[in-house]
Amino acid sequence: KEGVLRVLLVRSGVRTGQILVALVTTGTEIDTVPFVDVVRETYPGASIYHCIFHGLSQGLFSDETIHLAGEPVIEEQLNINGLDRPLRFQISPVSFFQTNTLATEVLYSKIRAGVEAIRPRILYDLYGGGGGIALSCADCAEVVRSVENVHAASLDGDVNARLNGIENVFFIDQDVRHYMLEIANGGGMEPNSAVVVDPPRAGMHPKALRRLVEAAPPHILYVSCKPTVFAQELTKFLESYDLTGLEAVDMFPHTPHVEVLATLALK
Repeated sequence: KEGVLRVLLVRSGVRTGQILVALVTTGTEIDTVPFVDVVRETYPGASIYHCIFHGLSQGLFSDETIHLAGEPVIEEQLNINGLDRPLRFQISPVSFFQTNTLATEVLYSKIRAGVEAIRPRILYDLYGGGGGIALSCADCAEVVRSVENVHAASLDGDVNARLNGIENVFFIDQDVRHYMLEIANGGGMEPNSAVVVDPPRAGMHPKALRRLVEAAPPHILYVSCKPTVFAQELTKFLESYDLTGLEAVDMFPHTPHVEVLATLALK
């Protein structure tokens, strides 16, 4: 939390070979020319950015994003079981995309299999990010509504849907807690609906969780990157739902962390 440097990001498209490098610094003025020269020498053709962040967090945050060289975005692809062609995703410095591409393919394939077994008319994708789960499951439902409160992620979702020629996924730029309140005030979720929930590490907001349980969709698929938080939330779900499946995917090799996929069915 001292000095100029905050984060050095290197994103590699495992399926495409494309590279994005972003230097995140404080607001202190720096000469970026040597940085660009070194990156070009190391990764010819890389997309290069300078991100300015005035806070102290060590995560990837940016108050100002400056494109220095190369293409403005890179692309990654996911091979999802059940789809006849790879899904294409545009990735910018601050867009959300899982860090482990190959494990993401495993996780999203499992989610898709769960949704395909249900075949809901409406699929709600809560905390949808840039649309990875929504696009993986798009052909398993008539309509997919992906809800995300980070505006840049929703914009990425729209772009990714167009990249893949998918027209039945709609990105809703809204906080999940407020969206679930609108659902409650509007008479609840449509019949024959299912929900995929993929919240941040802190889990769901208590009001969002309560409103989801009260909405009583027949099926919920819950994705958690912090199982201890999910274990606490599960007690609320079990008041109305049966836990019908629980799997772990090792998204973070060589660490104690694991991603959990739980399936819940209304009692």
